[in-house]
Amino acid sequence: MPDAVDRVNATITELALVSASLGDFERELLQRLQPVIGFETACAVWSGFDGAVRHVTALHYGEAQLRRDFPRFMGELSEAEMARFAAPEAALDAEVIAPARRDRLAVYRELLVPLGVSSFVTNVWHARPGCLGFHFGRAGRARPFGARELDLLRRIAPGMKLAQAFLASEHLARDADARDAWADAWGLSARERDVVRLVARGLRNAEIAELLRVSPNTVRNHLAAAFRKADVTTRTELVALMATADPIERPGRGRGERRWGAHVARLHASRLAGL
Repeated sequence: MPDAVDRVNATITELALVSASLGDFERELLQRLQPVIGFETACAVWSGFDGAVRHVTALHYGEAQLRRDFPRFMGELSEAEMARFAAPEAALDAEVIAPARRDRLAVYRELLVPLGVSSFVTNVWHARPGCLGFHFGRAGRARPFGARELDLLRRIAPGMKLAQAFLASEHLARDADARDAWADAWGLSARERDVVRLVARGLRNAEIAELLRVSPNTVRNHLAAAFRKADVTTRTELVALMATADPIERPGRGRGERRWGAHVARLHASRLAGL
């Protein structure tokens, strides 16, 4: 196993340094990992802190379907199930989701069962650009993931996570409009933008009022309008969403996306509290 781990980690490092984009890195990595880990389907998904999908790379899954439905799939999971898949190490679905519950989950009915996927391993985690993760699926009941594959994933996951976070950050840095994309996407007024920028710097309403020479009531009204337009309910969600907002305004979010977004925002807030 050490030789295999060393080879895979060297491959991850090399790909991270030469890949032009996150998608290029993930596509090449999935193809190289397929014979080593042994899987028929795979995907890597990057969500913003609002729960919206920013990027998908998939092997034998429909990328358009995952981009559209991933928040809904994740939003159906319980808090305990989502927390287990977000643990430091990857989790097998059989260890997290009871067999009797699977028929009730859209991810099985709509994504996994049609492709014959009977076992999968998943891990999602928080990073500066948002929430990233990977998923590997196997078809056929006779071939569940074993201790060898899980140990290999445990050993190579740190390098995968670092590479994905680095390339996702590079993606954001290359977006020339990223700084004010959130304001354009939400349709904020000039004064609402000023208030939100100061909130992002950690200022309280009274301090913002003093700087802008307005009343605290006015600040509260501007902030309430920004919350409504961004479809968030807390300052933490608002600030997190600023970092990942797309320049094109998205349609209203469904229940699953709101629920997944709330989970990701809580994860983000807990990480910030631990710094």
